Amino acid sequence: MAKRTFTEEQQSAIDTRNKTLLVSAAAGSGKTATLTERIIRTL
Repeated sequence: MAKRTFTEEQQSAIDTRNKTLLVSAAAGSGKTATLTERIIRTL
């Protein structure tokens, strides 16, 4: 699997802990990949 590169904003969403988070963006912008990475790192 290719390593994904995240934008600064996506990385901030991935790294945020202990806060409510809303990810809102256009289709194809990486919302699912960002939230999936956040879940993986939380586990």
